[in-house]
Amino acid sequence: MTGAVSLPGNWPPITLVGFALWSFFQPRTSMLFWMLSRPIRIRRYDRNTFTFFKMPGQVAEAMLLENDAARLRAVYQGKLSEDQISANVQRLSEPGVLTAALNWYRALDLDARIGPIRVSTLYIWGDQDIALGRTAAETTQRYVMGQYHFEVLPGFSHWLQDEASEAIGNLITKHLSGRSA
Repeated sequence: MTGAVSLPGNWPPITLVGFALWSFFQPRTSMLFWMLSRPIRIRRYDRNTFTFFKMPGQVAEAMLLENDAARLRAVYQGKLSEDQISANVQRLSEPGVLTAALNWYRALDLDARIGPIRVSTLYIWGDQDIALGRTAAETTQRYVMGQYHFEVLPGFSHWLQDEASEAIGNLITKHLSGRSA
């Protein structure tokens, strides 16, 4: 993702963690942001995934891309169309792209705490998310001192941006305009 994101008018301060990876996956030019506050309580399975990503020598890249990227394709759990998955895999198979994507996860400190969030926060969560569990989703509010809105999208997974982009766009627009999400 290049350039800075600027919002028109006098938007209130907000907590945004934009998954830059999505920009690799989106065929459209627009970029939505998934709202997320820390701390994240990662499930044991996911901590193992992060350990896997951090193995030296690009082991994760090799394993994810072997066998026509079978492991990478499995990450989508059938939640996206085969065309979307193939496009994502094609892009992530380009030299350096998967490494750049995994580096986002490699840089995360799962034990870090950033303190209370004091700005307006919108947390959008799909109840079928394999990476961020219900405990993380429901307890985040404890760490937000500013206005907080928690929105659950039933039946949706970790790939919310692809599965429910219109719903996410509507929730973000309402949140940024100061209306209740």
